[in-house]
Amino acid sequence: DENMMFNFTKTLANYRKNSSALTTGKLTQFIPKDGIYTYFRYDDKSTVMVMMNTRDKATEKIDLLRFNERIATFSKGKNVSTGEIVEFNNLKLAPYQTIVVEMMK
Repeated sequence: DENMMFNFTKTLANYRKNSSALTTGKLTQFIPKDGIYTYFRYDDKSTVMVMMNTRDKATEKIDLLRFNERIATFSKGKNVSTGEIVEFNNLKLAPYQTIVVEMMK
């Protein structure tokens, strides 16, 4: 567990260091809904979405329409910590899960 957390933190720290959206980009936050808190950091080069499930139960499919002003031009993203592709049409989060997604066209 310690190594897993170390690697997770190291991956996110390295990504943050090299992401212009996270280091100097603008911020858009959305009011939490059903225990899901979401914000975006973005600039002309990239957009990053951070989504947190603050509840003790998994989410159903998350409706992303309310984030349309930030995600309208994107069809998917890359999970920064795992490298997996995140399809927006079936996004779900485990209890207390936080996901950091680099948006992709």
